[in-house]
Amino acid sequence: MKRRPGVMLLQRAGISLVLGVVTTFGVAWFAVLRPWNSGWRGGMSMSGVSWWIKDRWGETSYQFKAMMPQSPLTVEMMDNAISAAWEDPGFEAAARDCRADLERMSPELVASWTRRRAGWPFYCIQFAETTDTAGVTRHQHLISLGASTEAQRAAGADDRRVPTGPMWMGLAGNIGVYSAAWFAAIGLLPIARAWRGAARRRKGRCERCGYDMRGSNTVCPECGANPSDDSPGDANRSRAQGT
Repeated sequence: MKRRPGVMLLQRAGISLVLGVVTTFGVAWFAVLRPWNSGWRGGMSMSGVSWWIKDRWGETSYQFKAMMPQSPLTVEMMDNAISAAWEDPGFEAAARDCRADLERMSPELVASWTRRRAGWPFYCIQFAETTDTAGVTRHQHLISLGASTEAQRAAGADDRRVPTGPMWMGLAGNIGVYSAAWFAAIGLLPIARAWRGAARRRKGRCERCGYDMRGSNTVCPECGANPSDDSPGDANRSRAQGT
């Protein structure tokens, strides 16, 4: 029984949505778990803040840290760092994110603040990490798969801290982009099958399975397809009748 076009369209949309979700998280986690750790750049601000930023395809990470041992990172220090207008792409936006978090965490004493985001074409997942002046580290939306300590990362180990926190706008955008791409790709399958069938027919082979049918116009002994029929349903009926 032939399926209705509306049902087939809904099935195609559902499959595309599932594949879009899988692709969204797959791309983001691939960007994080790539087996190299490069692209870090950093510096020190006159306000007593050291900073590190990494921008690469599908991922951005940044860290702000008080330069004095056991000294807290404060909103005033971040204000001074922002007003210094450090000439580095992404520095001001990262510093403003840090400042906003410090305001929400006040009066907690924070010595180090780290944020990591991943996803393409939009950032869609993230994690946050803070270390207080007593050396206690707190994580949000984070799975550690290795090199979880700052000492390990400073020694050159790959940073395998995987973000899991959703960034809803980015998630919606990426899922939409990838679902649309999969929807279009699935729609091209019938065209690809038609091209493959035409190529097999020119070579004298069965359009469905590729069995050598040269010199024969009968039903394919391999799959039951009839070269004179235009639809798989006709071929199935011929096979059932034994013709």
